[in-house]
Amino acid sequence: MRNRWRNFSASVVNRSQSTKTGILLRRYCERSQYRRATIKRVLLHRVVRRVGGRVRGGLGGWIVPLGHVDEALRTELEHSRFPWKFPDTTTGAQALAYIREVWSRARSQPDGLANQVRDVLPTAYTYCLEDCTDEPSLAKRWQDALPEAAVFTEREWTVLAGENNLYFDDINDRRFLPSKMHVQTVTGGHLGSSHGNQVRTARELGLRLLSSSIEMKWRSESSRQVVDDEWGSRFDIILRLLRWVQDRKDDTRLTLVRVPELVLEVGMRGSSAERVPVNARLQENILTVAGRPVQFGPDAAKELLLHFSFAQ
Repeated sequence: MRNRWRNFSASVVNRSQSTKTGILLRRYCERSQYRRATIKRVLLHRVVRRVGGRVRGGLGGWIVPLGHVDEALRTELEHSRFPWKFPDTTTGAQALAYIREVWSRARSQPDGLANQVRDVLPTAYTYCLEDCTDEPSLAKRWQDALPEAAVFTEREWTVLAGENNLYFDDINDRRFLPSKMHVQTVTGGHLGSSHGNQVRTARELGLRLLSSSIEMKWRSESSRQVVDDEWGSRFDIILRLLRWVQDRKDDTRLTLVRVPELVLEVGMRGSSAERVPVNARLQENILTVAGRPVQFGPDAAKELLLHFSFAQ
């Protein structure tokens, strides 16, 4: 066993000196009882001690926990003299390596990539940016990598470098946009699993927020009235159902208010505004509606689904 470990360590060290980005692992001991017909390779910098549960995930299998390594090889890797220390779980640096791989594939092999990474890429952004907060060296590596950045824009991948008409749609509602507005927006779902994470990733990527270029003015009749008991009780039933589906335990009170008319005037900054018909608006825990339920129902549903993050 000692000779095998020395030979294996020497092989690892030699490879680390030649690859720089990582060490190529492979099943070892070809002439021993541990030989296997199928040889698999894993980059050492993608191996961690644990994933899942109460620690970070494995980025869709891109990260390999030691528990998934062949037992004989794992024994050698966990030896106290092995020249590599495995992180407890997925790190921000590993997440950045995954992100850069996605950016590279977006340039060279974009077909089908958006669907392949839609559930993993937002998590990778979260891990990376979380660790950038406490690791200046990682934050610098993130900044150095930004010229490679690519984002998905509804139908295709777009390289960020040199793009001037690309926005992150933090408004997230086409009802509130001017009809003659022609801008390209990034698919938010690839940037984060929540609206807050999406905005953070967009800012760190240098994307402009759509809200920074839009002017919105809300207008409603000054005479507000709280809805009657029948509407209020039905509204409470809807809220309880939404909280139950989301498994939310917060008791934040949402109030339903009806007004005769609700109008939105919207336009690009510096241009004339246009009137947009809107029948419901949720702001500061107040859902304001105009008209009868058959009129405000679709807009109110949209507002509530956005509030409870069903649209992410």
